[in-house]
Amino acid sequence: MFEEVDGDTAFMQCIKAAKSTMLNKITSSPKDLVGIILFGTDKDSNPNRFKNVYVLQDLESPGAESVLKLEKLIADGPEKFKQKYGHGSVNMADVLWTCALMFSKSRAGQRRVLVLTNQDDPHKGSGDLDDKAVVKAKDLLQSGIELDLVHLKPPGDKKFRPQILYKDSAEALMPGDISKTQEYGGRKAHFDICEVKQIKAMAPPGLLLLGFKPLSYLEKQPHVRPSNFVYPDEGSVRGSTRLFAALLQSCLRHRVAPVCFWISRAAQAPKLVYLLAQEEERDPHGLQMVPPGFHVVQLPFSDDRRRLQSLQEGTKKATPGLIALAREMVEKLRFTYHPDNFENPELQGFWSCLEALALDRDDAEHPKDYTRPDHEKMKAKAGEEMDAFLEAAFPDGCTATTAGSRKRAQAGEGGPAKKARSENQGSDVDVREEAKRGKLASLTVSVLRDFCKQEGLRCPSKKAEIVDCIKKHLKL
Repeated sequence: MFEEVDGDTAFMQCIKAAKSTMLNKITSSPKDLVGIILFGTDKDSNPNRFKNVYVLQDLESPGAESVLKLEKLIADGPEKFKQKYGHGSVNMADVLWTCALMFSKSRAGQRRVLVLTNQDDPHKGSGDLDDKAVVKAKDLLQSGIELDLVHLKPPGDKKFRPQILYKDSAEALMPGDISKTQEYGGRKAHFDICEVKQIKAMAPPGLLLLGFKPLSYLEKQPHVRPSNFVYPDEGSVRGSTRLFAALLQSCLRHRVAPVCFWISRAAQAPKLVYLLAQEEERDPHGLQMVPPGFHVVQLPFSDDRRRLQSLQEGTKKATPGLIALAREMVEKLRFTYHPDNFENPELQGFWSCLEALALDRDDAEHPKDYTRPDHEKMKAKAGEEMDAFLEAAFPDGCTATTAGSRKRAQAGEGGPAKKARSENQGSDVDVREEAKRGKLASLTVSVLRDFCKQEGLRCPSKKAEIVDCIKKHLKL
């Protein structure tokens, strides 16, 4: 360890590596604990008073004191180190025992021992000491302590032989050779990989019927996640189509839904679901429009529910007359909903741009966003009811404001007035005229976004991209 190779010794390389590790831990992982043990010294300092084992630093968080101690060792050099600590033989079993004792005093989650040495035969051929070291290394492994060897180049031209310290055949382990342990009652139970999978699998994949509930009860349950759709497969389970059809018709006739435990695949936790029956629909030509089947709707467990705070006392409640007007307005605006009538505007815009790129077109068509409310149709269908509701809810002298705007109004009059000025400023700006004059960049982002919405343009996130989009739209 103290022979010079290219002006440096293996021992000094180890001390420098320890110092670098300390500095990295201070900045990146300050909660990690680091200890340093010197073995093969003439002096000893350890709890068990093992010979030739010196605990330079106990297991603790790295700090300035530990770094300065290592810097002093580097500055003194190997000669002063040999004078202070000496040099002697080593028993690796005692070294590993000292490491285990240091870890026993802490509750570290991941424990790891790095052995830095350039001696591939530390016991000089003593088979008894080798056997003791191997037994102690296995004890560390069973205790959950990782043992890694960092072998340095030995003195001279000979190669380091790690097989003397531990045997590694480099053979691939079969699944049957891998085992896991669980300590219970002071003893360790061993499981192979197949047994671990069987323990995790609570039941085979499928639906386990628990009972039936009326739809009036289940439809009030909160939404947890998007539903799945199940359909019979006669090829996999013979007779499933007839059973499925009978169950579907019974559920539709009695307006009930089966409640089940659902395991979609192996080793997955079961989910509480109910099966919402869907009746088949065909067009006048006999073509199937909606397939028959069951929607698998996930139900929340008790700990998934949130307890909402009650409304603040003093909150005004709507009068029966106002509720009746609101009911009339909503009834006028009701329509038959079907998800096929509403396309995803983001996806449609993406496909439109992709089509324009493929066909080498300059401008992409902007699809209509059907998720936005159609104010003209709403006014045509329920204009009178909407006006009557507004007059009853907000008489003369009152304005319709949200809770957030009311709080800002109570804080001071500056907020709403400032907002009104910005709105008036945005509404008075002629974006087309400003674009012709080349002053789009001087307009605010809110004004530019409002113009994009009016023109049906897809509004980017950055101001420069919005300006480029408007210029391209106006062909400037």
